[in-house]
Amino acid sequence: MYQEIYWCLIRARLYSVLNNFHRIEMSTSTIVDNEGGRLTVGEIAEIKAQVIKLVNKYYSTKDNSIIPKEIMNIPYTFMGTPNTPPFAATDPEKVIEQYNRYNKSVLEAEPDKHEAIYTPNNVCVLSRTSAIISGNNTHLRADGSAISVHGVVYVLSKFKDKGWRIVAFAPTATDTVIRKAPE
Repeated sequence: MYQEIYWCLIRARLYSVLNNFHRIEMSTSTIVDNEGGRLTVGEIAEIKAQVIKLVNKYYSTKDNSIIPKEIMNIPYTFMGTPNTPPFAATDPEKVIEQYNRYNKSVLEAEPDKHEAIYTPNNVCVLSRTSAIISGNNTHLRADGSAISVHGVVYVLSKFKDKGWRIVAFAPTATDTVIRKAPE
């Protein structure tokens, strides 16, 4: 799985998506899962929908305590920014603590932030149990106007007992799109 993620990240192409927020690319390349054979176009579409649904749940939640229980997997990895060092959280309390610290820093920098929305650029399905979603995190004022736009990539895994969970995330440029290279 890590080799697939590595190659998916290496082959990522950069292009402007600021005017294409609502376009999700549907790859037609064949995806072969080591345990279950080829994924059908329908399976890939279903995985993409499930991944987008989980990330939207993350952005819409108002209860930080459900993040480590229903959205993120523990251990969880934040890959860092110039202002926030990377960390790996091994217990739910640390995830909530880091999440609250991050939110506090955002509100200090953007005091009129009302909410954040995530606009996916692409879901790169690696297998039946792994995917990477790339897109933009837009901070909005109460009137709906944008304060800032930040690129972000989430790495997700599907667990038998928990379903899809975010296992890591990394900040990126707003025009970053992660996708599988054509075969």
